[in-house]
Amino acid sequence: MQYRNALERVQRAVITGKTAPAQPLLRPHERMSAREQLDIYVQGYRHRLISAVRADYPALGRYLGDATMERLARGYAAQTPSQSYNLDFYPFAFRRFVRETHADPAAHALAALEGVMAEVFMGPRSEALSVGALAGVTGETLERMHLALRPASELLCLAHDAPAYLDAFKRGDPATIAAAPTYLYLYRHQNEVRRARLAPWEYGFLSVLGGEGAPLGAAAEHAGGAQLLQCLPRWIAEGFFRAAPPDRGL
Repeated sequence: MQYRNALERVQRAVITGKTAPAQPLLRPHERMSAREQLDIYVQGYRHRLISAVRADYPALGRYLGDATMERLARGYAAQTPSQSYNLDFYPFAFRRFVRETHADPAAHALAALEGVMAEVFMGPRSEALSVGALAGVTGETLERMHLALRPASELLCLAHDAPAYLDAFKRGDPATIAAAPTYLYLYRHQNEVRRARLAPWEYGFLSVLGGEGAPLGAAAEHAGGAQLLQCLPRWIAEGFFRAAPPDRGL
């Protein structure tokens, strides 16, 4: 058997936990069987996956308790093989696993929040639109402006106030997760993930703009002109939007 084929067989054994096909490839060891030798790598691999999940969801871990979080992380690792050489990507789907396998809707909200934060941080870099983009803008020209959200960003609508719990967790304070509609814009700016709470109309407006950009007039039904003129300078100053491509005007 070629070395490459043997290596691939061992790799499959480690990833799947089914070690029988690879056991004949190992040299005899006086203290451990081939299965025991492979199990060391199987368990080490699973441990790395579980550790990656728990590192991205620390607040969820405190909310659920160590035993429940460990059970969920182990269940996820058991049925979710890694699809990338970058371990940072592995925990991304865990928030969906929590929603599908755990009954607590507050946990769903917190998992969504922490999961999206991790995904946004790993998203593509982009330059923010400058405040100078508003120079000379009036109510008459507002509808023709094009704005696009940052590539590394996501809008979230949660049924529970997971951000308040996350803030309390970071302070080390006890907290519960209140049932309350919560609208957020998470985006990477200056190499950090920022969370902006939104009013429902802001969430609707930004959802229409989306990542590809749209004329503001297309989203104006979610806000009046006065509201937009009041909020746009703050949004732009806080880095909500990506810089316009050189060949596309505002």
